[in-house]
Amino acid sequence: MEFRLRRPTHRTSASPPRWTPPNIAFTGGVGTANHAYYHRITGGGTITKIGLYVATSSGNICVSVYGNTGTGRASMPGARVASSGSVACPAVGYAEISLGASVNVSRGDFWFAVSIDNSTATLGTAGTAGQAIQGMSAWQDTAFRCPATATPLNGSGAGGGSRWFGLIGVA
Repeated sequence: MEFRLRRPTHRTSASPPRWTPPNIAFTGGVGTANHAYYHRITGGGTITKIGLYVATSSGNICVSVYGNTGTGRASMPGARVASSGSVACPAVGYAEISLGASVNVSRGDFWFAVSIDNSTATLGTAGTAGQAIQGMSAWQDTAFRCPATATPLNGSGAGGGSRWFGLIGVA
């Protein structure tokens, strides 16, 4: 799978966009309720919200930012830095969910996370199930609301059907 940066047609600040991954090409469900999906941040800047595309709205969602542990392909999310907590899943379309605080993220040192309390909701993705990449994505069972410390399985895509949800850091 190839990811290419696509610049937005307009920006509200001089900061570069903080996409991970950049191109939303598919929509996909979380597969199993209460899984958390983690994606390493590929940009940097100060964010206050996480943007995402909701294809089917249902139940509650939690988005979070985590610090990084490990290096290279052994990288994994560690301690939670900021979180929305449990909020109602937004209506269908693009939505931004507040983290409740400003977070200064840097490339490769932080992770975005999303967790949904049901298997009905679907979000925009950049790929289909089973396309996790070691050191860049991971998933965790029984993790609704995003936990204080991540304890995910390795980014192998096995079991949890990890997906690349299109999550965007928003200033």
